[in-house]
Amino acid sequence: MNISFEVDVIPKDEILQRKVIESIKMICFKYSLKSDINSVFPDFLYKSCSMWSHYANFSSGVCIIFNKEKIESQIKSQAIQNDATFISSQIIQYYSHQDVGDYNKKLKLLKPCYEGKYSCVKDYLNNDENMNIVKTAMFIKSYGWNHEKEFRIAVSSEADFYIKFDLADCIEGIILGLNCKATDEEIRRLSILNGITVYRHLYQAEHAKDLFYKYDENIEPILISTGHVL
Repeated sequence: MNISFEVDVIPKDEILQRKVIESIKMICFKYSLKSDINSVFPDFLYKSCSMWSHYANFSSGVCIIFNKEKIESQIKSQAIQNDATFISSQIIQYYSHQDVGDYNKKLKLLKPCYEGKYSCVKDYLNNDENMNIVKTAMFIKSYGWNHEKEFRIAVSSEADFYIKFDLADCIEGIILGLNCKATDEEIRRLSILNGITVYRHLYQAEHAKDLFYKYDENIEPILISTGHVL
């Protein structure tokens, strides 16, 4: 998982700090504010070369489109069932290095003495001020990462608790990368048997345009988005 947060703003006591950090379970996504799945493709969001390169093995992988509300609901339900603490689901806030550093310094001034005050991480997180410190640590990043448009869901549990969710219920679509080698039969199996819509990302080099195709039941690609009229 892509976990990156400012651990120095979490409690100063070394033992408690380690327990808080180790208790956190987090899942990270790239977000879109569009609600209609077919309206997201004109966005730069799905055309980011750096994201396809870093997270999809140079566009040979896929981009999975999840329903945010369904994933949040499943994770919250599991947190309750496993006596875990649901921390938050938030879009990452990006700041300059200086702003992040200044904000962390202000948080440190607010921290009480933690040593011996809390018996466990759950007890620590039941304090609103402490929870806000943890949220701040996990949901801010330096502006250099702004291109990722990251969204995170986080829970805390000192037990061996693993987040699981029903993928079939949460996945709304799959975008095949430029270099993805999926065959027509694999596409058919994904889109028809599992009820998942499959899209193909292509690039028209002569016009420097990204194209997105949607496969119908006969695996005939339908052009749904392009910046150029073919």
